[in-house]
Amino acid sequence: MNINTIVFDMGGVLLDFGAELFSRRLHVGAEGEALLRQHLLCTTDWVRLDRGTITEEEVYAHACARLPAELHAAAEYIIYHWNEPIVPITGTADVVRELKARGYTLYLLSNAARRQHTYWHDIPGSECFSGTLISADVHLLKPEAAIYQALFDKFDLTAASCLFIDDFPPNIEAAENAGMQGIVFHDAGQLREELKARGIL
Repeated sequence: MNINTIVFDMGGVLLDFGAELFSRRLHVGAEGEALLRQHLLCTTDWVRLDRGTITEEEVYAHACARLPAELHAAAEYIIYHWNEPIVPITGTADVVRELKARGYTLYLLSNAARRQHTYWHDIPGSECFSGTLISADVHLLKPEAAIYQALFDKFDLTAASCLFIDDFPPNIEAAENAGMQGIVFHDAGQLREELKARGIL
């Protein structure tokens, strides 16, 4: 079956998201970055936030109990305001707009907290998408098989007609196991070349 639907991940594909970005923005240094990773970004609380089973207020309270007081403001920023401003991945929005212009239908499948709905339209290229499925809304996470089925069900998609783009290889493996084609994203130039090789661009 020919590909007619392109599904994108968000963080690491459409926009930058990571401890290094926050460290530079918040001027917390290497030690502060390591503590924020350990006590916020790499905790089960952060996973639960993406699953939609814990509130931002609970995540903040738990992080503050573990972090030194001088990092509380940084934790608050990361939880509530990390998207101010959005930092797009260079070139991805151009690829998105080219795909839309060629007639492909685009969807987003992302592990993200519910607050994603408040900033989604600030991301360059988001205007090209026909719909989104956010992990917190369905209490599922990539690479769980059920989240891919939830995507197919929500938008009435046939897996064999879909191509999934994500920067985390296990998510692509799971998508392929669900019947989709997949590309592991490294940068927009590499993505463009792989899409060309498949006759999509």
